[in-house]
Amino acid sequence: MKACLSVVKSRVVQANDVPLKVQENKPQLYQFICDALQTVDLLSIQYPSEKELINGFVLAPKQMIQPAPLVLYCRGGAKNFGMLTIANVLRQCLWLCQKGYVVAASQYRGNGGSTGKDQFCGQDVFDVLNLKEVFNECQWVNQSNISIIGHSRGGSMVLHCLSKVNWIKKAVSIAGVSDLAQSYLARPTMQEFHRDMYEMTTQNIQKRSPIYWADAICKNTPLLLAHGIDDRKVHYSQSVKMAEALKKLNRPATLQLYFDDHSFSNHLSLMRRNVLQFLEEV
Repeated sequence: MKACLSVVKSRVVQANDVPLKVQENKPQLYQFICDALQTVDLLSIQYPSEKELINGFVLAPKQMIQPAPLVLYCRGGAKNFGMLTIANVLRQCLWLCQKGYVVAASQYRGNGGSTGKDQFCGQDVFDVLNLKEVFNECQWVNQSNISIIGHSRGGSMVLHCLSKVNWIKKAVSIAGVSDLAQSYLARPTMQEFHRDMYEMTTQNIQKRSPIYWADAICKNTPLLLAHGIDDRKVHYSQSVKMAEALKKLNRPATLQLYFDDHSFSNHLSLMRRNVLQFLEEV
């Protein structure tokens, strides 16, 4: 798998790469990682994006039907909060690999050892889109079947990507942020955390809030918005309003609401089954 990837460097992740404190203090988590690595190949990669060098991961089933569909996964959080670790990337993406998908996930610029500065849905959006270039020479990836999935901040990244390209086959925003102004009012500490990421002007906040430019979203890419109505981090009305705005524009958007929280603590398996069904619909 490594040979054809267009990357600066890559490394196969093994169980002994897991930090010793996880191995010793979290035996169930460590066993989950060991079991997962029996069924998927996990690579840490570094790839170019504009002028930056971005770190990330590629996951691929050890047994897969080729060429396999590709999912670009957008992590949540900002800066190193939400950073992808071996455990996190497996917990968030293994379920896709188990259904035959290859998954590529970015740390975004300024995070996880990447160069540059995280701008929270600024130029870092291209760090997601440029993951596609990693697989340009890979015949085992279906270049015409590339989807994108994101959670929380990652859901906003999904919408930003849909405003810039038309080659994404399916898109999924899970508990996604569409209105930063609303989020900042509800969570002032979030605004403080973001303050050094970009100049905090009304223009820049709206630039990062898809609800203000729904008409820029790709007309042809089916989009699923999933949200829990008990979400206390990103209010579910953000997905409701986004879906309503897209429907008015005749965009192919579907909204699914769950009696759940930001992390889908109670209905995670159901939500994921619904996402897989959406991805596989013709």
